[in-house]
Amino acid sequence: MPGGDCKHIDSCTLFPVFKVKSFMSIWKISYCQGNWSACVRYQRAERGEPIPTNLLPDGQVLGAPASAGAKGR
Repeated sequence: MPGGDCKHIDSCTLFPVFKVKSFMSIWKISYCQGNWSACVRYQRAERGEPIPTNLLPDGQVLGAPASAGAKGR
């Protein structure tokens, strides 16, 4: 696990949200200031790929429809 803060903290569009929304601080602690190499946003930035604003560090997309397998549960 890498140490210190992610080098993309200043340019990440989600980090300011994580800072002000206390219920989202788990993302900040787990990825931005923890295991940032596991962050999908970090990985995409390193490859020079676009990063959707609604992409979470674990790869989930905010507002994405539930998978077909989850319907009816």
